Amino acid sequence: MAGLVTLVLSVAMILDPIDQFGWLIQSNLANRDPSGEIVYVGVDQDIADPLHPQRRRELARLITRLERAGADKLFFNLRIEQPAEDPGADRQLNAALREFGDRATVTVRNATDFVGDSEAYPSVKTITNGLRSAVAQEDYSYLGFTWSMQYTSLVEGRLLPSLPVAMAEADVLPNGSFPVSYIFDIDQIGSYRSTELMQKSNEYLSRSFAGKTVLLGPSWGSDEQTAKIPGYQNVASSFVAILAAETLRADLFVSVGPWVGFGATFLLLILVVGISMNESHRHLGYVAISVVLLGLFLVGTALGARISVGSSVLILMIYAAARLRVKWQQKFALVDQLTKLPTFRALLRDLSETKKRLPLIVAEIHGFQAVLQALPPTRHKDYILRLVDRLALAEDQKVIYANDSRHFAWLSTDTEVDAIREHLEGLRSLFSQPLVLDGTKIDVGITFGVEVSEHPSPSVRIATAMNAVEKTSEAHEFIVFDGADIRPTDMWELSLRARIDAALEREEIFVVYQPQIDLAEGRIIGLEALVRWDDPEKGAISPAYFVEQCEKAGRMDHLTRHVLDRAVADLAQLTTIGIDIRMSVNISATLLSGNAVIDMVQNAVDKHEVKANRVCLEITETAKIPNMDRALLILERLSSQGFRLALDDFGVGEANVENLYRLPFDEMKIDKLFTRDLATQKNRAILQSLVALGREAGMEVIAEGIESRQTLQFLKQIGCSLGQGYYLSYPLHLRQVVEYIDHAKMANDNHS
Repeated sequence: MAGLVTLVLSVAMILDPIDQFGWLIQSNLANRDPSGEIVYVGVDQDIADPLHPQRRRELARLITRLERAGADKLFFNLRIEQPAEDPGADRQLNAALREFGDRATVTVRNATDFVGDSEAYPSVKTITNGLRSAVAQEDYSYLGFTWSMQYTSLVEGRLLPSLPVAMAEADVLPNGSFPVSYIFDIDQIGSYRSTELMQKSNEYLSRSFAGKTVLLGPSWGSDEQTAKIPGYQNVASSFVAILAAETLRADLFVSVGPWVGFGATFLLLILVVGISMNESHRHLGYVAISVVLLGLFLVGTALGARISVGSSVLILMIYAAARLRVKWQQKFALVDQLTKLPTFRALLRDLSETKKRLPLIVAEIHGFQAVLQALPPTRHKDYILRLVDRLALAEDQKVIYANDSRHFAWLSTDTEVDAIREHLEGLRSLFSQPLVLDGTKIDVGITFGVEVSEHPSPSVRIATAMNAVEKTSEAHEFIVFDGADIRPTDMWELSLRARIDAALEREEIFVVYQPQIDLAEGRIIGLEALVRWDDPEKGAISPAYFVEQCEKAGRMDHLTRHVLDRAVADLAQLTTIGIDIRMSVNISATLLSGNAVIDMVQNAVDKHEVKANRVCLEITETAKIPNMDRALLILERLSSQGFRLALDDFGVGEANVENLYRLPFDEMKIDKLFTRDLATQKNRAILQSLVALGREAGMEVIAEGIESRQTLQFLKQIGCSLGQGYYLSYPLHLRQVVEYIDHAKMANDNHS
């Protein structure tokens, strides 16, 4: 984690300030004398002012004296934007510079604006004419320091060397940059003021400047282009150029980037963490890493190499913070902060360390949260500890572990199932007595889950015991033993919800159609779309099972949309070949909580250009309607758009007369429970009354589950208009539906 976070921050250049802080430390730790070959002359007078041409003449005379004193090279790092009032002054300054010949260089200041575009600011041509040029440019970092400079810059179509490169006569790399080292003692760089030099003798100038490279620039403190140097907050920017030239002269090009430091630190951490050792030895390893990295930093500093420490510092800080967080979590996770009882995390640790296999018992306190809600917070601890005292009764050495205080666990010293059951029955009898707290009697319900498996994993053992206690019931089964290992079928079912989406994409979930028959005329008038799943691994899966899983996983809308689209598309295809029937599609009552179902249905008919009145929506499992008033509004809107509505499975569960009365259904589908057995007069009378109820209410009645000729005849006799069932037809694929209709039509024609 530490490595990943550091990598991301390094790529985002967020670690630059840390690196620069490290470079500042290096600059202050190391101290190297400069070469002494470059000296600086600060021009005190404002020679840029065109109204004072005499100042340019005086500077020209000083330059001539420097050349005669034996100065090797001269770099004119002054910007003069306007010609002098006296043109002769500019010509005189140009002539003085040209006395140096190729050894004189004038600078062109290059500045970059806030959008990254650069612009050149040269001096007037009357002064720079016939002279070599170099570029003076400093790029400042977050902290205001210039840490690197370009070898060259493109100015007005010309590729010019930078001022430091020209002064150091270094090799030019067209697109490269080099680091600026601040380990040189700036106080050892020769520095003079022009007005003082004008008063000095020629002998003094010869001693001071013979064989030297002279950089002429604004006087220290008067330069508008001031700069920061480690240890100095405000110096002439020309000193940055001198230090950069000294860097080139000393060949201090070594720069250890962040990736080297990151890689070294990461590998050292992997080495220490990967070696199996106790905590004290690992701490020594951390100290060794710090010593090694600090030693490399100091050695690099002494050698003049610039080392980026940001990635190393950050990865160590993140790793240290993560380790401290883990230790803090371990400390507080092992002990419940309210009761000071060991937690299930401590149970996991103890199970991992013990070699003796004992049955694991988890007890669940029922109504626990309601009791806490009623009690003042100051009494919560007392209540929980009173529960623990009862659990530990008769076993003084028993260690009770708490998990959210509603569940308690311990290892049983009994190993036989009968003995464990007897002990737990005794505990339950004990808990049947109310617990008295502050004079108030509090009933306590408790159940137990017992893990007796041979599974080697402590976490699986705890999960098994928790799963067992979840299966318990205060009224029916208050002790559940679970010793079965996880089977492959269990794992398959655990991933069932995730498999549903993949099955839809691979069309393993598909739609079949059960014909709905006009019982009087014997002709097909509609189809009910039924969803099926043929899994390559498990074969056919019960629709009731995976539909329930879809509801639990919140994927019912996804499945319904798939079935709707397929069913309406097939209805449109049947229409194109002259088959005019209607299509019924099941809509789970759980979808009647928002307008999404309206859009879903309307989009399906619009997409396939099918009239809404040819689609019947069968509302299933009305017991799961979340809000009856909301459902009424949604169904009324669907009805107003032309869709037919049917109450599915009428007569069982919540598909009752109340829902039939309150909701705007056009059809009533009688559940197959009432058509399955018509052997008794009572059963026949109930079915007859249901059919009469629907017919007299003005609704179309469809009987499901017609599986015999006798049932069909009775339904005809009592006036049921429509029916479906295996006796009439099994669910069919679309191709089989067409064949079924053609066969039925031929049979009717022959009968006629």
